[in-house]
Formats: sequence, structure tokens, C-alpha cells
Amino acid sequence: MKALARLASLLFIFAAIETSPSILAQTNVVARDDLKFIPPNFRPLFEKGDEFLETSVNSTNRTATAVWHLPEALQQILNDADEFILFSLDPTPDFEHKSKNTFKRYPVIGQTKINASSTRRQLTKELDNAIRAGDGLTVSNGVVFLSGPFASCFNPRHGIRAAKSRETVELLICFECEHVQIDSSKEAERVLKISKKPSRTFNAVLTSAGVPLPKN
Repeated sequence: MKALARLASLLFIFAAIETSPSILAQTNVVARDDLKFIPPNFRPLFEKGDEFLETSVNSTNRTATAVWHLPEALQQILNDADEFILFSLDPTPDFEHKSKNTFKRYPVIGQTKINASSTRRQLTKELDNAIRAGDGLTVSNGVVFLSGPFASCFNPRHGIRAAKSRETVELLICFECEHVQIDSSKEAERVLKISKKPSRTFNAVLTSAGVPLPKN
């Protein structure tokens, strides 16, 4: 059942790749003849370029890998932003608009501007590593090995807003359920799987700035 659920989520992503030309990066396109050993349902990952996806194909050894990651363009915005804000969030969404300060519908417990380049780069790098560790697939001789399925929950306790010139990137991060929602002014919304590992670093940065962490 878990494998079927994961396949369904990947097929949904395939559809997004097919219908969203703005996210295509043609440098990743692979010749169809080199993909015959890959099951048809998974070939769109390798046939279409996607800047959120890093692919590798060895048709001689009949192996292929696909790993999700944070695109270089988004990393650059985060690292070189005119303003970078890290949020501590209440994971219960404010649908009734009772909170005075919210970030993407979630009440803001506190926030801090990250001005140090080293801190920005650390947060960005750890987030990219968490995405890489959280999701992907390997194909070997026609057999597909998937990472675990998406959790059904989403309780974000961290958020990032970074703006550079006219570009804005917003991230809602749930380390508990291992999801990150990525919105940018130039791309369609993405929800990717991540690992829990960066949560300690994110919490340490907030705590050092005197920002309280959520109690729930």
C-alpha cells in the first residue's frame, strides 16, 4: 500500500512537470533510447527536465537515479537576499484570522532577520541536504526502489521569507512530518519531502536571537 501511495504522489508530480513549462530545465533531458530499461510510469522524470530534480542515467549498466533538491537559483536568492526572515510558527493554521501576525496562514510566534551570510548559507545548505535525503528513487535493471511515502500531516513550525530585487521565496517547513512547501514569485508551488536533521540548527538560530519556539 505504501508503494502504491508513493507511486500516486510521483505520478501527480509527473503531471505537474508535463503541464508547467516554466519549471523545465532542458539540460536534464535524456534521449528516449537510453531510458528503455526504466518502467514507463517513471520515464517522465528522466525525459523532462526539472530544476528541482537531479537525474543520472547509465544505460550501459541499466541504472538511473533521481533526487529532489533545492534549485541553484533559489539557493542564490536565499543566500544573497536583500532580506531574509526566519519564522517560529504555531503549527495550527489561523483560518479564522484571529492572529495579528501570520505567515502563510500560520500564527507567528516570533521572527528574526538573518543578516549574517554564514548563517544564511548554513540554513540553505542544510535545507538542500534535507531535501536530497528525504526523497528520490533508484532504478536498477527495471526494478524501482522508492524512498518512503509522504506523511499525511503538515504541522509547520518554521518558515522562511527571502526577497531579492523583485523575486520572493517563501518556505513553510514541517520537520515533524518531513515536508517543505516552496513558493516563489517565478515558480509553481512545490511540496517536497525532507529529513528532520536541520531542525536543531533552525531552532538554535531562533533561540540565539531570543525568539521563542512553539510549545506544541
